[in-house]
Amino acid sequence: MAFQVALSLLLLIGTGLFVKSLINLRDIAPGFRTTRLLMVRVSPGSSGYKGQRLRDFYDRLQQQVQNLPGVQVASLAAITPLAGSRWNDDVAIEGYKWKPSEKPYLDLNAVGPRYFEAVGIPILVGRDFTDRDNPAVTPDVREEQPESKATRAAEPKGPPRVAIINQTMARRFWPREGAIGKRFTLSDTFKLEDAYEVVGVVADTPYFGLREASESMIYIPVWRLGADERTLCVRTARDPRRTIEVIRQKVREQDSGVPMIEVRTMQQQMDDDLLQERLVAILSSCFGALALLLASIGLYGVIAYAVTRRTREIGIRMALGAQRSQIVRLMLRDALVMLSTGALVGVSAALALTRLASAFLYGMTPRDPATFVLATSVLFVVTVFASYIPARRASNVDPMVALRYE
Repeated sequence: MAFQVALSLLLLIGTGLFVKSLINLRDIAPGFRTTRLLMVRVSPGSSGYKGQRLRDFYDRLQQQVQNLPGVQVASLAAITPLAGSRWNDDVAIEGYKWKPSEKPYLDLNAVGPRYFEAVGIPILVGRDFTDRDNPAVTPDVREEQPESKATRAAEPKGPPRVAIINQTMARRFWPREGAIGKRFTLSDTFKLEDAYEVVGVVADTPYFGLREASESMIYIPVWRLGADERTLCVRTARDPRRTIEVIRQKVREQDSGVPMIEVRTMQQQMDDDLLQERLVAILSSCFGALALLLASIGLYGVIAYAVTRRTREIGIRMALGAQRSQIVRLMLRDALVMLSTGALVGVSAALALTRLASAFLYGMTPRDPATFVLATSVLFVVTVFASYIPARRASNVDPMVALRYE
């Protein structure tokens, strides 16, 4: 029984650690508003749209959705937070030399005007993009550069090149001065004629996982580097799922052959990002509850057997003046010995083994004192209650019946 109690406590401590870690992850301030935000992915490229024609399709769809009742903001983006995609490119920053330990490339995203408003990312300094920041004509990325990244060679002539960066990048490269007006190029060598000028700084946002620290990111106008498929980001004033069918109808009105690949809320994307943590927490909770139940049943059985075996002794004690409370304490003492021994072994095993689970934990240590105390308290309360039932029955034994017990 002591071994069973130890195993139960070990599982309970593991359950507490995983559940608390999941709570910590869900309490993270992600840097954007997760409510009433819808991500819509359509694929006009699979129906033959490319270049300017593909851009026109998205622009019309974005404008139509923007005018729908209940829609506050609609914008376009190449990458959305926690969607599982990533895009990076070589970057040369004016006046900065990459250290040997640094990777000379940064994450990029192409976003439309009001994207930051739609997703809920605060603009800390500077301005947002406008339609004037995009070129008048946009070629097809895949035609212009089929063999490499969608970057410099595909870039058309047009308005001045501007970019917005996140706070991490601003602090990393310009820690003592403002980032507005600074320049960089999307190449391995800085050339002033190809430089982008920083016109805004936005708050950090976890794009690649809630667990991961924010990395430097560059935002460029949505059609600056060519036409490719984008995600429509829709901020609504009501439940965004009520808008899905209307958006689907707008896509059909433009071209019934264009498929809608995926429609998801931001909350769904966050839940998917925490899928592993939720599964671990659920499984450990099930095993912990089962172990606690088995330990309780086992202690109940042991104490019930002890009561039956010591019925005559109990009768003699009560005939000699023992009080009911003394009989209960007598029976519970054996349970507490087993419980204490098992708890000591369980806590020792947990201290040794929980460090193996540190990779699954967030915002806490594997030896979190509060979790250990809570798990031990729960085990004591449940098992003492299970032991108290047969102990209480022992105190109700009639001394005369017990003395005749064979």
